Amino acid sequence: MKSKRNNKDIFLMFLSGLTSQVYINLIGRLMLSELLAVFFFPLFNLSTLLKSYPTLRKVLKGLMFLLLVQILSDVYNETELSNALRGCFVIVFSMISVVFFVKCFGNEKSVITYLFSLFVIQLLFGKVNLDVSVLEENSNFFKTRFVGFINMFLMIVSYYLYKKRLKRIVPLIFIIYSIICLVLDARSNGLIFFISTLFLVIKNRRIKFNGMKYIVLFIISSVVFYLSYISYVNKVLSNSIGGSNASIQMNAMNNPYNPFELLYMGRKEAFIAFQAILDKPVMGHGSWAEDKEGRYSNMINSIAGRNHVVESEYIPNHSVLLGAWLFSGILGFFAIVYIFSSLFKVYFKIFKRYYEYPVFPIITFTTANMMWAVMFSPFGLLRTTFPLFASLLIVYNEKYKLSKEYE
Repeated sequence: MKSKRNNKDIFLMFLSGLTSQVYINLIGRLMLSELLAVFFFPLFNLSTLLKSYPTLRKVLKGLMFLLLVQILSDVYNETELSNALRGCFVIVFSMISVVFFVKCFGNEKSVITYLFSLFVIQLLFGKVNLDVSVLEENSNFFKTRFVGFINMFLMIVSYYLYKKRLKRIVPLIFIIYSIICLVLDARSNGLIFFISTLFLVIKNRRIKFNGMKYIVLFIISSVVFYLSYISYVNKVLSNSIGGSNASIQMNAMNNPYNPFELLYMGRKEAFIAFQAILDKPVMGHGSWAEDKEGRYSNMINSIAGRNHVVESEYIPNHSVLLGAWLFSGILGFFAIVYIFSSLFKVYFKIFKRYYEYPVFPIITFTTANMMWAVMFSPFGLLRTTFPLFASLLIVYNEKYKLSKEYE
């Protein structure tokens, strides 16, 4: 009976991965995999899942509260019905997808099957043709066409290396890939794999920290990061590495050796969103906040320069954290902080445990990815990347809860 149930979960995950790149225009752009989750949702025993996974209760409570304040903000701002529905359905589909994954991820084979199906679908049916020669003309090509399936492939490889007790190879693979991403202008992905490498090294060596060690680690990491950053800037300015996008940004900066200025240039939408929040800090601007006068788009154009003109009917936003505040007001911000702080605490509980199970590097990567994404990725990530991250933590925190912590 249990074997049949596991096989069903594996099959559902395979279908979910394969249909994740099929889109339907229905109340926005829905993934077919989301409709699959909706179809099977009534068949799940939700009360049993809530009893088995306390963290799931916290996440769903946070998302339900976020949905409530989103509706209140939309009513207050008299948001157009189409935009209000899109905003609410991001949260609704996020909840459904989290439950769907939690139900199916009890077996590690389901996780690997899902990642494998994502690898296949992104390899075969990416956004553009798999033509390496395009890299010479478009430095974003590596990020948009290659990064997706390579990331999935490395997650699967890391799982089997851990399973074969070859876990010390994983950080080496991750750091090499991180450098490759930086060279080929996929900087955020490179940074995420760098952070993942740092976590895995600390975990593998079972380093125990006290207050002073945290300070020393922070200082050493900061110095190493900045020296590496200086080297990166010099090579970009000399056209040794990076692509046209990196070169344009660096040359447009007043001080390219200031990493915070680069962050400002690269994720300017997040900073514009904060400016919009200050205009309506309590109730927010409502779902898919409209930029009716073009004020915020003009701010983007001013930062980017005349060669990069952005015209949008919506307020630019590139942050889950600030997006919740922008759309739902201050209560939406508190809701999203509650959700992510609860999940990040779970990761560090898992991190402290002695036993390193094979899915740990996958959980580490998705957590590092979410640490970056919550600050600098679009709000719609709640229904795309977030369910995978949340469900892995929810399931494997409980599955390995009896594992002792470091002594």
